[in-house]
Amino acid sequence: MAKIRFGAGVAAVTMLAISMLASTAQAAPTSTSQSGESVGIAPAEQTSWGCNTNPTTKRFNTSYTPGTISTTVYFNNHCSHGVQWSVTIFNTKDQVRRTVCAGSTPAGASGSKKFSMGLVDNFEGVNKGC
Repeated sequence: MAKIRFGAGVAAVTMLAISMLASTAQAAPTSTSQSGESVGIAPAEQTSWGCNTNPTTKRFNTSYTPGTISTTVYFNNHCSHGVQWSVTIFNTKDQVRRTVCAGSTPAGASGSKKFSMGLVDNFEGVNKGC
């Protein structure tokens, strides 16, 4: 009976193959449409409006990707004053649309705010004012 000997080279190749297989499992998620085409994840929604003092060059910007039970809105206030903003959430069961005030974002501030929703709620968008 022949003995199989594994040297350092075989072990190195095995480790390389395992790491390559693991890295392919971390590829960006995609879904398949009904036509069989590969479709990527939807891009983030964006909103932007001008500041009170200089609306053409200074702006309040947001971006978000609506989730199923929560949505995180990322914001960046380029204005020299605080900006109040809100979000709209639509309840598909009761057919009720509600506005949730996010508060006032100070001048020059950026960050994020998470909005929790029920399973029958749809996140509709970000609005200026409360």
